[in-house]
Formats: sequence, C-alpha cells, structure tokens
Amino acid sequence: MDWPGTHRAPDAVDSAFVRVSVLCRGAGRSFAGGSRHRDGGDDRHADCCSSPDQWAQRRLTMTVRIGVVGGGPSGCAAAVALCSAAEAHHSPVDVTVFEKQAPYKGRTFNTGDPVLLLNTSAGVTSVRAENPNDFVSFLATHRPTNPADFVARTEAAAYLQQTMNGLGGRFSRLRVRQMEVRCVEETPEADLAVRSEGSRFLFDALVLAMGAPFRTLETASAVRCVSPYPVCQLDDVEQDDAVLILGSHLSAIDACVWLHSKEHRGPITLLSRSGRLPAVRRSLLHSDAGRDAERAVVNAAARQGVKRLQCLAPVLAQQGGASMAKALNGSASFRDGADEFMAAWQESEAGPAPWERLMMFAIDALNTEWPLTPAAERGDFQQRIGARLGRFISAMPLRNARILAGMLATGQLRLAAGGLDQAGRPSFDDAPPPGAPNQFDVIINATGLGRPADDPFLAELARKRLVRINADGGVDVDAATGRVKSALPIYALGPVAQGAIYTPNFLYSSVRSAQGLKAILPRGVDSIRQHTEAA
Repeated sequence: MDWPGTHRAPDAVDSAFVRVSVLCRGAGRSFAGGSRHRDGGDDRHADCCSSPDQWAQRRLTMTVRIGVVGGGPSGCAAAVALCSAAEAHHSPVDVTVFEKQAPYKGRTFNTGDPVLLLNTSAGVTSVRAENPNDFVSFLATHRPTNPADFVARTEAAAYLQQTMNGLGGRFSRLRVRQMEVRCVEETPEADLAVRSEGSRFLFDALVLAMGAPFRTLETASAVRCVSPYPVCQLDDVEQDDAVLILGSHLSAIDACVWLHSKEHRGPITLLSRSGRLPAVRRSLLHSDAGRDAERAVVNAAARQGVKRLQCLAPVLAQQGGASMAKALNGSASFRDGADEFMAAWQESEAGPAPWERLMMFAIDALNTEWPLTPAAERGDFQQRIGARLGRFISAMPLRNARILAGMLATGQLRLAAGGLDQAGRPSFDDAPPPGAPNQFDVIINATGLGRPADDPFLAELARKRLVRINADGGVDVDAATGRVKSALPIYALGPVAQGAIYTPNFLYSSVRSAQGLKAILPRGVDSIRQHTEAA
C-alpha cells in the first residue's frame, strides 16, 4: 500500500518525520528522508505535476504534518480525532505526539495502583467521539462492565495505549516520542519548528495538549510537601506520619484513598477554605432527565429573553432534588462539613439522587455557553453559583465515599476550614478539629491545578507572541475550533485551554474539543496557510 502523495509504503517512511514537497511562500519541502531544499523543491515531482491544474490538485492531497505537545489523555484525544478525520476525508496526515513523562497517562493516570478510580463513568470516557461506548467495549473484553461504573485509572491508561497503538492507516500515520518540547518558533518558510532534546521537527500545525501545572506552596516550614500526582510521590509518606492534606477537591480524595490503601495509621487532617467535601454519586451519564432539563432551560431563556446560562441554576435546583436545591439556593442546613458528607454518602447508598441524572447535561451546557458569555457575567456566575454547583459536577464515586466515611467514623480523618498563614503554618478558621496534631510530618498539596501560564514552556510561547493568555491563565482559543487566537496555526485543548471551556480537566471535554481539530484536514496544507494569512 503506497503512502498517499509520496508513492512509498508507510513502513518505509523515515522515522524522524514525514516531509512532503509543496510550494509554500517560495520554499519547498522534501520527501521523507531527503534534505530540505530552498530552491523550489524536490524535482521528483516534475513528471507528476506537469500542469498548473495537476499541481493545484496535488497540493490539496499533501500530507499535513501536525505536532501534539502532550501525550496524556488530552493529547491522545487530539491524535485520535486527527487520524480519524484523515481516514474519513482521505486527507493524509502525519501526527507526532511529544510526551516528556509516561505516554498515555499524563499526571493523573500515571499510576500502577488500581485503587485510584476515574471520576467519570466508563460510558462517558471514550476517546472516540463517534463511538461513545468504545471504552466500555474495551473493558468488556476483560470483564463484564456497566457503563455507569467508575473503573481504575490503570484500565483507562491501558485503553488509551491500545487505542493509540491501533491508529494509522491509508491516510494517517502516528508517532509517539518520549521527549520534552523546549522551544517552538516560526521558520522563514512558515513552518512551525519544534526543538526537543537537540532535535528539530517541522510541522504545518501544532496542538498544545499538555496539562496545567499544580499550584505550588510557599512555606517557611521544614515539613515535607508533596503533590498527589504522580502518585509515586506519596510513597515516602510513613504509615504513622501525621498528614495534612491541603484542599478538598477530587485530588484530595485521591490522596485519602491512596493512604487508606497503604494501611496508613497516622492522623489525617483535610484543610480547605470551605471545610467541605464533594458530593457523592453512583454514576455520571447522559439521561432522559438531562434532555428534559435542557428543554426547560431553552424554553425558560426564550420566555424570559435572557441567556441560557442565567436559567441553568434555577432549572437544576427545580429538577435536581432537595440536596441540590438547598445547595444552589444557599440554604444548606449542615454546620459541619463531615455531617454534610455523611448525609450525602447515606443518600447515595440508598439510590441515585435526582441531580446525578442532570450532571452531564450541566457539563455540556456550561462548556457550550461559557465561551459565549462575557467575562463579567462569568465572574458573577462563579461567585454566586460556581463553588456550589462544582461540588456536584466534580462529585466523588460512591466507592471512594465509603472509604472516607470509614476514615471519618474512626476519627482518623478530620475536616477543617482554613489555610496556611504567611509563615506557611496551618491556620484554622475556628479551633483545630478535636484530636488534630499540633505538628505535621508531611503536607500533601492537593489544592488543584494552577494557571497554565505558570508553566515555563507556555510562558515562553506567550512571550514570543505565539499564543495569548486569557484572564484565567489559559491559552486564549476559539472554542469552536480550538485554534489559538494568533496568526499561527496553533491549537489548544484540555487543561491548557483553561477559561475557554468550563470543565477542561475531563477527558470527555477534551474529546469534544478535539473534534474542532478536524477542520485542519479536509483541504490539506493550503487551508492551513489560507487561514493563517487571514488571521
């Protein structure tokens, strides 16, 4: 089988990268294995492109070279979308994925321990948008699986690896390189040059899919401070250590579950600004109830003449049951975060709560409306609703809740509201919880992701004006296509696009965003150049 446009088999292509001859701003591109010519291109095209019409047709079928920076879940979503589009449109593409750590895993999937679960159900974790049940089918080859199940991240990483290994065909080629990208620059020939560990790679377009860095702590304390990801960093925690976990979102829950799995005996204090834990759910799936809520939001917005985002919370409060109504209306009756959590756990044990069936609709609605909403209105929504609704959108699986309930019942785990003082010492809003130690042996920083712009690589791209940074510290992109708002063919998805969509950290969101990348391919290299010149 010939490699499209080069008349060579894919297996014979140079392992460094594919280059195809094309006239572009006065410079040519060589075939794979050839040198780069600056005098009009490789003369091996002379016979097959003897007329202007033939040459124009040939340029539409040139292989588009795309680099993806980041080989975690978001990078895999980008590669799958690009290769699938290439096969569907018969538009040759060559994709190179760069990952400095373990490919297919990113930070949160980088674990060999099956105790850490996905926080989304298997039924919404497919990396193939055209086949929502792809992950469930993969799991079914090993064991019976319900789409509602929350499965181990090790299984998700194995699924991503198998999917990536199966990519490539008549019109697509994929390479994964375990290398750190250190520099990106535009060449005089309008290519994007990527430098990595002494090598230079040329691309027609670039996708930024690396994760955001974790927040860092400035402490004057000599206490060890570690991040929960990758989880191997927790291996140094001794069984009897007094542990302080900063934060109360899902990364903090992961830390608690991991410590429990290692039979940790020491006291654990979970300190956060709110002193509250996420809600508890049995599943996260699309549902008829969610579609009913969608119609209610659309009708309410049309009737009132307002934006749909303004009608979202009232509909969720009306249809999501008592616990959601109290939370969104600010009338929750629990004074203590532990009591609130135990009630949520017991409610989930009794059966799925009404709000669970609405969360996929809420995620889709927020991701759709967010980029269309002015910054001032988004800020108002976050201040009034964001934290309350976030506890339900980022709820923990019931299996994890059972573990935390046991730790709270024995007194090993304590919840507290507060933070760190200027000296980096724990500071409690009220008195420290009963039994909390005065000294901690280790601090686990589970405060979550920081601003993507704090990553030195991304900061350098912004300094070169290759990308622009939005108010949330993410890359400023067009939400429909993922294209960075600059004059170059650079795209971004996943956590690095923080601020462009509401839930950038969900694989589901990255898969949806990656569909915008398909617009790169149908018209080949020329469409990229035309869009670049228009920008």
